[in-house]
Amino acid sequence: MVSRGSSRMATPSSRARHGAHASQRYDSALDVTLVTIHLIDPRFYHLDTCFAPLEDGYAMYFPEAFDHVSLHRIEAFYPPEKRIIVREADAVSFACNAINVGQTIILNRISTKLSGQLEQLGFKVIQVELTEFLKAGGAAKCLVMKLSRHIESNRD
Repeated sequence: MVSRGSSRMATPSSRARHGAHASQRYDSALDVTLVTIHLIDPRFYHLDTCFAPLEDGYAMYFPEAFDHVSLHRIEAFYPPEKRIIVREADAVSFACNAINVGQTIILNRISTKLSGQLEQLGFKVIQVELTEFLKAGGAAKCLVMKLSRHIESNRD
């Protein structure tokens, strides 16, 4: 999770892919405080396979993918009403590997329970059959590249 001044935004990181020295470099280069999140379930080898920050401060995640300290950090950052717990059946289908644009969430096939929960929170859920991509180890979010119109640079 990243804290920048008084505003905070969730961007967890996994030590499996980013070492402690990388976190320190991000801290100084971006003038942020990075909080490292540790994954413990090998089925979830990358953070966006088990955690999805969503619009309006929501987070969708599979708690069993994280160690106790990391789970505590997530729960300290997101209030209970903003946490969307994903069950194992949805997690292994990479429900968290979702694309979120405004109130629309595009993701692999999920349970009616999770879909209903997201819809009740005001999200429009678009499910896409991504079975072939799951075989390669990814889902919806792995198939997109987010582009930004404006990139702010602190470089001289």
